[in-house]
Amino acid sequence: KDDKLHLVEVKTLSWDSTEEENTERMGRYRPEDNMHPQKLKRLARVTESYLSSKRRAQGMPWQFDVAAVFLDMEKKQAKIKMLLDLILPAR
Repeated sequence: KDDKLHLVEVKTLSWDSTEEENTERMGRYRPEDNMHPQKLKRLARVTESYLSSKRRAQGMPWQFDVAAVFLDMEKKQAKIKMLLDLILPAR
């Protein structure tokens, strides 16, 4: 679409809306909270390795996104929040 390679990490949180404890906990926790500094460093290494191994991707602009997925197992509904263009730490 925008001639940019999008690398997407998907983080999911599921809960049963009939269980009050799970619903309360879900309100305090976000799937993207699991993108801690160590994970971001690892993803930076993986991204660098992937881009250097793909001839078509070399020199191509890219961005790193996170898809935060909320799954309500009881209602069988999902909500997705996209966090776009995160900055990965330098190696």
